[in-house]
Amino acid sequence: MQEASQENIYTDSDTKRLSEVSRMPKSSMGFDIDVFEE
Repeated sequence: MQEASQENIYTDSDTKRLSEVSRMPKSSMGFDIDVFEE
């Protein structure tokens, strides 16, 4: 059952990342799209 706990931790990290991406879709890939647009 320890594996399930680890999976839950990963899911939490993914959820937090998704939340950040939703707030800042520009840097969702790790780079500013504005730089490419400019």
